[in-house]
Amino acid sequence: SLTKWTHTAQVYIPFAENEMGHRTVLHLEHFLGAADAFGSSDDVFLTERFYMGGSNLRGFSYRGAGPKQFGRPIGGEAAYTATAEISFPLIATRLENEIRDRELLRWVMFTDIGLLGLSSSDSTFGELRGSSGIGLRIEVPLLELPISLDLAWPWQCEESDDRRQFYFSVAR
Repeated sequence: SLTKWTHTAQVYIPFAENEMGHRTVLHLEHFLGAADAFGSSDDVFLTERFYMGGSNLRGFSYRGAGPKQFGRPIGGEAAYTATAEISFPLIATRLENEIRDRELLRWVMFTDIGLLGLSSSDSTFGELRGSSGIGLRIEVPLLELPISLDLAWPWQCEESDDRRQFYFSVAR
């Protein structure tokens, strides 16, 4: 038996426009989550815990940041992650039979931060992880397939964290 709640918010703020009408956009995102066992349960099951690393904290391996036991991630019952990302249009074109230009390539700069703890009152929740980096957003028009390529450098990490500079994803 457990209770689990999450809150996610995203804001996109366009603030500059080029001569073709394509905008530079600031994207702010945050995630807050908590889980708590009650009744006959003593602990939140591993599959219901929160994890950091990969898409929510670039610069770290998938589930690579946060508490570990015997070298394996055990997640946490309290999590907070936030991202600030600014994206700039690079290449746009008008495809045949389309009315509007389509952005094929965007350049991004970002900073990700995260907190993950065994509980919100545990000292592990105060161990900040952070990374910054650059990336590309590629759209493959015929397949309607968005691809993200990111290079990130952790600037705040623990010795036990698994770090990875390159992050790749499809359909972000």
